[in-house]
Amino acid sequence: MTTYYDGGSGTPTTEVPTASAWGASTALPRDEFTGDLVCTALTPVTHDVLDVTLRAADGGTLPYSPGQYYTFTFPGLGPGGEGVDRCYSVSSAAAVTGGGVEELTITVKRVPGGPVSAFVHERLRVGDTLRADGPYGVFGSDVRPGAGALYLSAGSGITPFLSMMRTRAVLLEKGERSLPLWSSVVHVHAAHSPADLVHRVEVMGLSDRHETTVIPVCSADSPAEAWAGVRGRLTAQKLAVLVPDLMEREVLVCGPTAFMEAVVAMVVDLGVPAERIHLESYVFGEKPRVPVQASAGVFSIEFRGAGRTVSCPAGTTILAAAREAGVAHPSSCAEGVCGTCRATMVSGEVDMDHQGGIRPREVREGKILPCCSVPRTDIVLE
Repeated sequence: MTTYYDGGSGTPTTEVPTASAWGASTALPRDEFTGDLVCTALTPVTHDVLDVTLRAADGGTLPYSPGQYYTFTFPGLGPGGEGVDRCYSVSSAAAVTGGGVEELTITVKRVPGGPVSAFVHERLRVGDTLRADGPYGVFGSDVRPGAGALYLSAGSGITPFLSMMRTRAVLLEKGERSLPLWSSVVHVHAAHSPADLVHRVEVMGLSDRHETTVIPVCSADSPAEAWAGVRGRLTAQKLAVLVPDLMEREVLVCGPTAFMEAVVAMVVDLGVPAERIHLESYVFGEKPRVPVQASAGVFSIEFRGAGRTVSCPAGTTILAAAREAGVAHPSSCAEGVCGTCRATMVSGEVDMDHQGGIRPREVREGKILPCCSVPRTDIVLE
């Protein structure tokens, strides 16, 4: 059964793109991308959300799986005029037959006081280029065929789920199983008001046609609409009523930090095992770490490029040790997401707890992310 719990009325007024619109591209295929993307369209979605559509400047395809993200460099936004890196999930559907797509879309919410989102909303123009690198991330990749999924999102945290649901729609419409599918999906999305529901009409259309139940939860009315759907803050009791088969589902969560912490506590209290809870977050900041018990003492970290060797206590990340010693090293997210701090390890061993910010090929080539790498031995970095 397919249900859309919506406080609005009527039926979708916009057609959902057909499956053929999201098929594989005939352009040059590749597995990863580093280069310039050209903005081909800017489409307002809500009062503070904008879709940005991008195409590779070299005409090749753009690879990604549903739920993955790219790291973008926004020029001139740093305190010294340098570029600033930010990660954005792809919100458009992935290619379902391999080869990547000719264009991808990211969905950017304006953040008060945020220089990057202000740049996108106020200064980015069709024809402009952005440097990009990707795809990264493993969010949503552990699909257990035959199992159901619960998507929990708030605000712009809906973006990876848009890609997942759009790709799912394509696969079901084409009758293909080239990518693994959940048997069914329940998507609970929290928003301030109906005016803040991203791609509301399209999501309703996807829901009406597929084994998907979409449940928007709004805490307030909008000026143009009194919300008649599920109302108020999400609680464990409310979640248990909305998703009675919660214990049978994998739980995927994306949104602001406070929201993620709250809903993870809810589903844990309701009895969902930790191994069935999957998180995605791009909140940049030093991540608390648990010391690695396999190592002890203090290790030396040689930064050949900087001509410096620093001490790194066991359980401390290489990036933290570099900062403590005053060694400048490129970084952004500090938790293994964006890949900005990527470095080549000439010798040594580390425990690296990354969040998808480095490719398996790069690991095989000896690269590490110092922001999430704890030394097990003395280390030499190129």
